[in-house]
Amino acid sequence: MGKLSDPRIRVEVIQRLACGQSQGSIAKALGISQQHISRFANKEEIKSLIKRDQARLVDAVPDAIEHVICLIKGMKNIPAHEIKQRELAYKATRDLLRSVGILPTQTPKTNVLDNDRRQQAILPEVLQMLQRCTEKGENDT
Repeated sequence: MGKLSDPRIRVEVIQRLACGQSQGSIAKALGISQQHISRFANKEEIKSLIKRDQARLVDAVPDAIEHVICLIKGMKNIPAHEIKQRELAYKATRDLLRSVGILPTQTPKTNVLDNDRRQQAILPEVLQMLQRCTEKGENDT
């Protein structure tokens, strides 16, 4: 199994799998084939270790939420010169708002060419509207 015989690599793979990282991305990051990761992850003993680590992560969620709340509430008291701390508080606020659906995540866009053959990015909703208008115009003729 090469690298997977190293206990530190085995622990890292188990932790990454427990966090939901894909086998492919783990393989790429660690320089191990995806097939080796798959065989490793499908062993019963490894499955139980992954489940154990997942349970630990779930147990840590309330504490993590409390830390984020404290960070966000304390944001207004962070001195202006503490740029890193203010940035961390801002990111925590943004991520929390995104996770509960208040702050939208980035919407995928479609690239189209305008009349001058320049590439423009437009939202999928706008593309659908343009397609409906085009279809309607074709039906009118």
